[in-house]
Amino acid sequence: MTTPNQPGLSRPVQELFDIVVGRSARQAALFVLDLLDSGRPMDGLVTDVLAPVQAEVGAQWQRSVLTAADEHAATAAIDNALATLAVAGRPPIPADRGTMAVVCAEGDWHTLPARMAAELWRWDGWDVTYLGGSLPPADLGRWLASARPEVLAVTCSVPLFIPGVLSLGETAAEEGVACVVGGRGLGTDSRRAAALGLRWAGSAAGLAGALDGPEPSVDRGELSDRRSETQDIESDIAEVVDAAVGALTAHYPAISSYTPRQLFHTRQDYAFIVQFLSAAVLSDDPLLFTEFLRWQQVILTSRGLPASVLPMSIDALHDVFPVGYERAKAMLGAATGSGFPSERDSRSTEDMARGSEVPRTAAARRSGHRPSPRPGRSR
Repeated sequence: MTTPNQPGLSRPVQELFDIVVGRSARQAALFVLDLLDSGRPMDGLVTDVLAPVQAEVGAQWQRSVLTAADEHAATAAIDNALATLAVAGRPPIPADRGTMAVVCAEGDWHTLPARMAAELWRWDGWDVTYLGGSLPPADLGRWLASARPEVLAVTCSVPLFIPGVLSLGETAAEEGVACVVGGRGLGTDSRRAAALGLRWAGSAAGLAGALDGPEPSVDRGELSDRRSETQDIESDIAEVVDAAVGALTAHYPAISSYTPRQLFHTRQDYAFIVQFLSAAVLSDDPLLFTEFLRWQQVILTSRGLPASVLPMSIDALHDVFPVGYERAKAMLGAATGSGFPSERDSRSTEDMARGSEVPRTAAARRSGHRPSPRPGRSR
């Protein structure tokens, strides 16, 4: 397939992007090998070529330029190119900085950003064990007790999995292993990680600073309260979604003529909204929820839904949200009636997709895009 050239992309990034969306994994691997042979360092190829290409793939899926299948194929080609570099690019220094393990947050199957970080740290002299996608805390704990790495790095690509970051961070602490967290889902500064009491590295290069700095101080009682509210919200999702869909019918009568499949996906969209709201509560960051809504608005409008649907959906959710959830209710109240930008006015929200892979929303499925049964599971 062909896509228009994107302004701001370097020539290697644009060329590799064209290759991966053209469904040629082998050509992508050969392309990065040629760049490596020309003298480019492996770490620079990861940060300055592979990562920006993956970011552009995510951004074009968000705008409905690429389908979910296109994005999966492109991601697989980038993953293959990374594996090729990992074999061909010899680290310039021995692995003498220490031992570390890299894993995705519990629930997070977006493995490519974690693999990129693992290779960068290996290139930087760490003896790295890559543990892959989502691990249950108990399984991770047993592995840590046996392997005894000096550092555990936990990546989070989507805010939905912030509870899984906290659970793995606590597991590392129980085993006496230093833990550093990062990834697009934790934002662009340390606030979300600090709210969990965890060290944050904004990039692979920021690992040393995170380890050398003091451990964040957090009010454990307040964190426990946020966690309890989050868990209660999660347990009430089905009832909240039922009530919200009923209330939305009054705001958006077209729902009454939805097919069972469309209604099913509408419920899934509402579940996503509540889960992101829950993550915002746990990380004590209202901006997380606002960013998600802006990102979701681009998804919806680029797939043909009216720009008014999401604001009406939030209004309906606010009207029926249970009492007792003070933090969540306040975040919903701040969003209610504020409106959201249209696709044309929301280009900055593409940053939500840049640098990470994104979950497949029900809106995408309503438009005919067919994602994996579980977000990111195929990666």
